[in-house]
Amino acid sequence: MDLFEALETTRAIRRFTDAPVTDEEMRTCIRAATQAPSGGNIQPWQFLVVRDVEAKRAIADVYRRAYDRYEPALMRLRPPARSPEEEASFQRMARASRHLAEHLGEVPVLVLVLMPNISMTLADDQGPLDVGTPFASVYPAVQNLMLAARGLGIGTTLTTVYRIYQDEVRAICAIPERYEVVALVPMGRPRVPFRVGRRRPAEQVTHWDRFGNKARWLASACREAWFVSATCSAHRPSRLTGGSGCPCQGEGVLAEPSPPAVPSLRGAPRFRGRSA
Repeated sequence: MDLFEALETTRAIRRFTDAPVTDEEMRTCIRAATQAPSGGNIQPWQFLVVRDVEAKRAIADVYRRAYDRYEPALMRLRPPARSPEEEASFQRMARASRHLAEHLGEVPVLVLVLMPNISMTLADDQGPLDVGTPFASVYPAVQNLMLAARGLGIGTTLTTVYRIYQDEVRAICAIPERYEVVALVPMGRPRVPFRVGRRRPAEQVTHWDRFGNKARWLASACREAWFVSATCSAHRPSRLTGGSGCPCQGEGVLAEPSPPAVPSLRGAPRFRGRSA
């Protein structure tokens, strides 16, 4: 599978079929996960693959109780949707999340990602050196796991809701107290085809050199939009600000700044790995 296609379509899957995930597929995904980078190459991860029906059922019971508390707390804090489309998207996600909470025990495989309860904070004669959380050395491995699964046609999602009752999850799977359970990844064949997720355009979340400076990306968008409008009869130059020169008139802003809801990476260069 093309790397960028996998990146674009590895989205949260919360509804699964009962088709099996094989041990060999799990080994392939975990081998990919262990190739992730980590701070100082400490590789702090452990992967606990749960297939046992009773264990999955017990974890699902814990998860459902946690979700029953999490869902209303989230809804109370949720800001109003900015558009009907945003509201519809949120409601779809909420329904899928509730479905997962009610059917987690039926998912073919659950992967618990563990990390020793360690601190990355060092100290010198001037005081503590805060270099961030050790979780940052585990989540790249989780992403690798999910990308590898996508390459095999396996759907995944990452959830941490169970942490409300983390000690109970530890007890179910005999996890030593010194380990944090930093992620739960359900894995199975998706009920619906993979597709590109609804995301904010990269232009909206990218800053150049200083926070708030988006002119470089916008200027590039202006040049591209102006070229398209001037050369394609399907696009009207009147959609753009100004009648000549760069349509942003040097301001770095389009009059109609409506980039696609899901920008594609398919025009970017491809980077393909070698076979092992």
